[in-house]
Amino acid sequence: MSGVHPVPADFIAAQLDALLDDVRIDAAKIGMVASREVAEVIRDALARRRPRWVVLDPVMVAKSGDILVDDAGIRAVREVLVPLADLVTPNLPEAAVLLDTPAPHRPAPACWRWPRRCVSWAPGPPCSRAATCAARRAPTC
Repeated sequence: MSGVHPVPADFIAAQLDALLDDVRIDAAKIGMVASREVAEVIRDALARRRPRWVVLDPVMVAKSGDILVDDAGIRAVREVLVPLADLVTPNLPEAAVLLDTPAPHRPAPACWRWPRRCVSWAPGPPCSRAATCAARRAPTC
């Protein structure tokens, strides 16, 4: 990743409204959220029409350790979105930021323990794991 261009919250709200008015959502995967305003738009949309499963891939920190969002964005993910998620799929640096602890040099043996959640460390990038988890939780057509 070489740059970040945040999408305005009002545009995201309009897109969520259009989508949620059109189809029933069985599972949702949330990716990069760069501001509290966007996190609150997502929270409000999920409060109106909560899918059965919500998977959060908190794209905040690159594997290199480069921070991709500001402190307010990190707090918004931690305070607004993590409580809504059934599963959180951070990379190790993101998990460390969310837990406010130094990142370990290697993954935990089976999972990283969250209150009420367990994040597995399967192979592949977290965005792919998150999308797969959301898709596998949705009923088939």
